[in-house]
Amino acid sequence: MNLNKQIDFSFITKKTWAPDQFFKIFCYIMFCGICLFLLSLTVFGFERWLYLFFILVDPWDSFMDFYNPISWAGAATLKTAYYNILNLYPPIVVFVTCVLGSGFSEVFSHNMRGGQFLNYHIAIICLLIFLFTSVTSLFSMLWVKKTGNKKTKFLFCFFILFSAPFLHWLERGNYVIFAVIFSLLFVMYYDSSKKYIRHLALLSLALAINIKIYPAVLGLLLLKDKKFKEVFYLGLYTSLWFFVPLIWLGGIDSIFLLSRNLKLNSQNAANGGYGYLLSLSSTLKMLVYAVFRQEYPILNKIFFVLSVFILPVGAFSAYFIKSKWKTLAILCLLMVLIPQISYTYLLLFMIIPLLYFLNEKEKYGFCDLIYLVLFCLIFMLNIPAQAPIFTPGGYPVLMDNFCARLSCLVIFIMLCLDGMKDFILQVKLWKKK
Repeated sequence: MNLNKQIDFSFITKKTWAPDQFFKIFCYIMFCGICLFLLSLTVFGFERWLYLFFILVDPWDSFMDFYNPISWAGAATLKTAYYNILNLYPPIVVFVTCVLGSGFSEVFSHNMRGGQFLNYHIAIICLLIFLFTSVTSLFSMLWVKKTGNKKTKFLFCFFILFSAPFLHWLERGNYVIFAVIFSLLFVMYYDSSKKYIRHLALLSLALAINIKIYPAVLGLLLLKDKKFKEVFYLGLYTSLWFFVPLIWLGGIDSIFLLSRNLKLNSQNAANGGYGYLLSLSSTLKMLVYAVFRQEYPILNKIFFVLSVFILPVGAFSAYFIKSKWKTLAILCLLMVLIPQISYTYLLLFMIIPLLYFLNEKEKYGFCDLIYLVLFCLIFMLNIPAQAPIFTPGGYPVLMDNFCARLSCLVIFIMLCLDGMKDFILQVKLWKKK
């Protein structure tokens, strides 16, 4: 054998996989994640299952993302709901939780914790209705939209059900699940040939925006398809969902209170350590602290500016990139990377691009395999342990969160580069014309 002869690895990068083969790779990786998690429990101790949930930090805090808004609202009249600085949800959510909290004010007390709520039948019933409605709605839509036979649909839903972001959301009971559901509903039907279905899709996105604000970036899909009339209707529906509840919530003054609450809670999130967060600025601060064991105020300001700067960069790339799943991935990553209050459950939005990615009909290449591995690192169960990095205190950085936030960052960079390449190709086509 000639040792000086260069080894040719091109067969690796040129290899392709059929859609069914590619989906099997996804299943294998996700299954290995579950096995890794279970095996780790036998090594570290079965109590480590708590690392999947926020109860690692506070055992009394389970389902409090569901109970807290109701208890905050129930402790006030409708007009004074936003005087509680912890109330940072948009008006439609606050209105609904106010009505529910006022109806059961004796149960939903503002000074109670999650474990205490579970002592009341009405509180448990409300939680079960919320979980049943949201989970069945989401998985029914995934079942309908996922291509393939029943076995393929089942496996996809199974691995999403036992994914780290979904289980973390389940323990928190956050209302973000409805923003994900309505966002997926919009993506599925915004380009329908039937007018009334298109308007229902616009109403869905408007409602998603009024639950979590972040899905507003999905409006770029309308601009990309030059659906300017639909953009107008989306703005109209969003405004109606926002301003109509304010009639009962104190009017325009509540908008200023909401802005104050968002600012204060963003500051509190920044002071709570790096754990459970996904924003670009927190990730970069985490990496700097891991290396130098301290934060630098000037770098923190730069990181914040970068987290804002990626919005136009991502929007530009999403506009010119050709693949639909890549467009969706960029837009969903903007929801994850930009907000300062960006916790693990926001990764549920990444189900949307993953679904469309795995629905591709053409053969997958080597770059697609890299994307698949990164997607799996976002969703798969991981070793139940803290990441081996230094943190300044506050919430710990767990392995699943560490892998997910780095994967989100790498995917975003790769997609933006793909978007720039597609833009350059488009410019060359314009010049030829």
